[in-house]
Amino acid sequence: MAIADHFLEQIPAAPVALKSAGRCPLIKLSGVGKTHRGGALALADVDLTVGEGEFVSILGPSGCGKSTSLRLVAGLGRISSGTIDWPQSRYDASGEPIRDLGFVFQEMPWATVFANIYLPLKLAGVSRAAAKPRILLLDEPFAALDEITRFRLNNDLLRVWQAQRWTVLFVTHSVFEAVYLSNRIIVMSARPGRIVADLPITAPYPRGEAFRTSTAYNEFCRITPGALGRTMTNLSEEEH
Repeated sequence: MAIADHFLEQIPAAPVALKSAGRCPLIKLSGVGKTHRGGALALADVDLTVGEGEFVSILGPSGCGKSTSLRLVAGLGRISSGTIDWPQSRYDASGEPIRDLGFVFQEMPWATVFANIYLPLKLAGVSRAAAKPRILLLDEPFAALDEITRFRLNNDLLRVWQAQRWTVLFVTHSVFEAVYLSNRIIVMSARPGRIVADLPITAPYPRGEAFRTSTAYNEFCRITPGALGRTMTNLSEEEH
């Protein structure tokens, strides 16, 4: 059985949205900052709007706050400044937004696919039967895999994404993976993490091996490291 079929069996499809083609905003971060205990500034002035049905990858140096950003979106931590808005969300009796999302954690390899994704919904009091995530957060899910397996799972993930009609936020350190999967790539600076580039990947879906060997793919892979490299240059200059 393909990995994608395993996902499809475990996770119900998201509700069909009325304006999915219009990229209606689902998540909006405005001036978001995060200071950890001890005073370490992890994020500063993060502004990001994610539209319905988008596949958005987040790239940046280690420790720049990529995973922290996902956890804040999931409600698994408190922001220190700014706001996170859910323009299309339903709200509970206390006025808190109901986050219809699932989270694949990097550090929970012992959990099943459903248990991994269901955790934020469970913490929000959503029953297993009612768990129908519209948004999927993935924190480097394929980081430990060899390239052949990663390529295969990238294809499976794209197939599932299109079938389930999810909106995806995907953290990765791989430029090649980000270009292949995404229709947007967000590049973050070194700590404190800020968004320094928002790169559209305009290649059409579905994508396959023909895209991996195309001129367009190579060009996107050439442009993206330039934005990432500038963040590392700035980090080096600050250190000296």
